[in-house]
Amino acid sequence: MTSAAIIEYLPGSTNFDDVFPSTWHDMKHKNDYVIEGTIVNYEKMEHQPLLVQTKATIHVDRVLSGSKTLEHQYIATTVPMGFAFSKDIKSSVDGSSDQKNTEVLYRQTNFPLPKIGSQIITGIKSNKKKFEQNRAFKKEMAKYNLSGSDSYLITEPNYNFWIKNDAGKFIINNLDIRNMKKSNPNYDKVYSLVELTKQLNSKVK
Repeated sequence: MTSAAIIEYLPGSTNFDDVFPSTWHDMKHKNDYVIEGTIVNYEKMEHQPLLVQTKATIHVDRVLSGSKTLEHQYIATTVPMGFAFSKDIKSSVDGSSDQKNTEVLYRQTNFPLPKIGSQIITGIKSNKKKFEQNRAFKKEMAKYNLSGSDSYLITEPNYNFWIKNDAGKFIINNLDIRNMKKSNPNYDKVYSLVELTKQLNSKVK
């Protein structure tokens, strides 16, 4: 499906002044869980005006921080980018109106959608409290079977998300950060993520 898709890139949204997490302490204390997992499935979440996201099912292979009861369970969450209809998106991006309303696979450099089967590390929070506070949000998520107790939120996926590369090491998923050279004036702002990545790799050996 993705190989046959029309692909468009949306402007990147990496904010180098708002990097999170900056330390392992931050990551542990601002998430309910820090997990090592495997992406096992994606599902479309189309017809969401102004928003492009995809439902992801993740198998929790290991809990690095938080209750171990989540280990070997499947969770449902959302990740940025994926399939959407151009009429829902283009009017918000450039003010244009696409009468064809084409189905498009939208991408961004700050969150390349990992392939199914990818091993990842990320921090998550339960959606339970959010559902209790916002019934309308729960009703909207129920359309995609995302309103149950297995529903979680990835906090700041632009920064708080790592994937395992072919060499067996976890690397930051965000290409804007991963490909940044030390000579870049923003490098000092993301250096903490470089150090945190080293710590994460030492924890999953």
